[in-house]
Amino acid sequence: MAKKAAPTPGSVLQNKFMKEYQLEVKQLADDTGIPAATLKQILENKKKLTPDLALRLSKYFSNQPGFWVELQYNYDFFELAQDMKLAESLKNMKKAKKPAAPKAAAKPGAKAAPKKAAAPKKAAAPAKKPAAKPAAKKAPAAKK
Repeated sequence: MAKKAAPTPGSVLQNKFMKEYQLEVKQLADDTGIPAATLKQILENKKKLTPDLALRLSKYFSNQPGFWVELQYNYDFFELAQDMKLAESLKNMKKAKKPAAPKAAAKPGAKAAPKKAAAPKKAAAPAKKPAAKPAAKKAPAAKK
């Protein structure tokens, strides 16, 4: 049984938003600053929806940029899933294995010593400043 195709961002843009808001490409281009040629390519599924375009469309249609990004993401993964060479490659790919943890050498017949609970740490005593030494008196200079 074939998976249901993920909708393209262009089809959602055209069938849900442009239709509902009764927008033509030129009007959407003028209002969003997205070039009309870019919008046409998105509508024809010839260009992917970028984060920049997602931000512009989300601002214009008052929704979240993640909505548009997720549409593109889901469609991209749907397309990848249809790639038979990739599917075969993934099927035969080895999986990463974590190395086994090293075992401590134990004496035969010895029981492991129970771990002691850590003693609570004492608060460090504030550092004491050394007492100031009285200034040493200089001996009077000897006369010649």
